[in-house]
Amino acid sequence: MKKIFRYMMLAGFLFCLGCNDWLDVNPKTESREEVQYSTESGFKDVLTGVYIQLASENLYGKQMTMNFTELLAQHWATTAFDASAEHYIRTYDFTQSKAETVNTTIWKQYFEAIANLNNLLVRLEDKKEILSPVNYKLLKGEALGLRGFLHLDILRLWGPVPGVASSSEEAIPYVTEMTKDLGRLLSLPYNQVVGYILRDLNDAEELLQDDPITGYSMTYLNNPANAKQGELEDEWHYYRQNRFNLYAVKATKARYYLWIGEKEKAGAYANEVITALNPDGSEKFRLAQESDAVAGDLTFTTEHIFSLHNPLLEKIVAPIFVDYEALTQNEKKLALAYESTLHPDDIRFKGNRFWEKRSQPNNLGSAKMYFKKYWQTESTNSGYLQLVPVIRLAELYFIAIECATSAESNRLFHKFRIARNMSASIDNSLTDETALYNRLETEYRKEFYGEGQMFYFFKRNNNPLLTWPEVMTMSAEKYRIPKPEGQIIFE
Repeated sequence: MKKIFRYMMLAGFLFCLGCNDWLDVNPKTESREEVQYSTESGFKDVLTGVYIQLASENLYGKQMTMNFTELLAQHWATTAFDASAEHYIRTYDFTQSKAETVNTTIWKQYFEAIANLNNLLVRLEDKKEILSPVNYKLLKGEALGLRGFLHLDILRLWGPVPGVASSSEEAIPYVTEMTKDLGRLLSLPYNQVVGYILRDLNDAEELLQDDPITGYSMTYLNNPANAKQGELEDEWHYYRQNRFNLYAVKATKARYYLWIGEKEKAGAYANEVITALNPDGSEKFRLAQESDAVAGDLTFTTEHIFSLHNPLLEKIVAPIFVDYEALTQNEKKLALAYESTLHPDDIRFKGNRFWEKRSQPNNLGSAKMYFKKYWQTESTNSGYLQLVPVIRLAELYFIAIECATSAESNRLFHKFRIARNMSASIDNSLTDETALYNRLETEYRKEFYGEGQMFYFFKRNNNPLLTWPEVMTMSAEKYRIPKPEGQIIFE
């Protein structure tokens, strides 16, 4: 209860800072900020508040993982008679006000979070003397890394398809300072945006070289009560998977380089995360396996490179995944997507762990499949609850597989295949680019259902057709989600 109360207090603080125009700076907000930034703990609270923003339902707590991006990937069923925002988003009809409202809200939430990061970065330099050297680097590294990460996701959603983008064409704004001048929120050329993203990620990587995550295991960092005297006495240094840590930066750089087509660099950064070790030589991040799924760890927490904690997740999840009017999918289509005949023991579909077949009361309508990955049940280990994965180890495997030689791709996929308990019949099947693409498409869908990554796979590859659950024709123009009205200034 204390954690939830503190969560709400921090969220309220950030709301107050942004309750006027979210880019506005005025004497009242400046006065409140002077108090907030007068102590090191105040700086920590502000950055924690940004993580709370990111975990909210308008960003990664719902829309950018479970809902908006999943609808774009066709993962939730709607009908032609459906006049909901979900249906209009799924059909890419942003002329409808319901869809445009959701689109605009997400856009604003991104730039509100970035505005808070920019303010924090300015204050860090103004008040550097009140911060310990270690925490100064952590605060600045996380803030810069998050700024690069968020702009990359904005680019992936609202920017052009990377393979056909010209260096000079309009992309998105890249905001690096607080300002009263809304005219500064200009869309910049594509080459400038990708350059700024890399600059922030490079700076973050340098600042986070001594991140506590490098010297301690996840088991240790997720259990501060077990700390020994003289070891990480600052509680803020724990739970690094829930902060934008050094490996989150490296993973984002792998994602970034893959997006812009520099596969050699993408593969190199992916492998840095995959091969990361603890001081005792064990794996820093481990692929989830049968025992994890049996234990109820449905978001595969051993793979979390960066995840967000939200104590209010149950309230967000209930209406979209638990209630009878929740988002669902067809049973036969899911069996096809998960290749259930070929892989009956795949841990992602076996034993109704991730899906529940259910009819409405009084048997109204046909039975539907309800998604269980985020269900918050009393029987679930508390260490698995209230977490939303944003970057997972499986994605780094997929990036490395896509970017490696044929032999190395098959070796990495073999390791992944064993972890997921799939049939050995698909070993050494990545024989050419077509086979590689088809396997990755299948695995992205199975692996990241409800996590928002499938749409970006399609967009990055400029896939002309979405073939599951039904055929939809796509184009580079359609993949580019329209920026909200009033946010399309470009010079």
